[in-house]
Amino acid sequence: GGFALFCLGRAQLKLGTHRQSFTTLGDTVRPRFSVVVELAVICNCLGSAIGYLIVATDNLLSIFGTPGGSSLVDSRRLWTAVSVGIAAPLSLLKTMDALRVTSALAVAILVAVAALVAAVYFEPSDELSPCGTVGDASCVGEKP
Repeated sequence: GGFALFCLGRAQLKLGTHRQSFTTLGDTVRPRFSVVVELAVICNCLGSAIGYLIVATDNLLSIFGTPGGSSLVDSRRLWTAVSVGIAAPLSLLKTMDALRVTSALAVAILVAVAALVAAVYFEPSDELSPCGTVGDASCVGEKP
């Protein structure tokens, strides 16, 4: 990520080009080399998307599924389809401005998770305790 952008900037300074993209840099280095650059970018993005899809599917399965269950809700295929059904329309939007609402929702969720962590830390209650009751140390692992 960051190192690639650094290399892109250094190469453009050496070549004297003012266009800042991997495609134009590839064509400057060798004619029609931008096809290889574009394929590399597509592979990188596809790999990242598959990684996010696996994480989303695992999280949805652990939240809504039952360990060892055999119902439809416990199906990995169902949660993969749900994840693709949510992500595919978002990835096909024509402009990045259309993702403003999604970004605001993501920030709101992060704030809510941070507030929940702070609430559990500063105001422990039986409802939020991972052990069931506050002060019950029977579910806590061994301390080194």
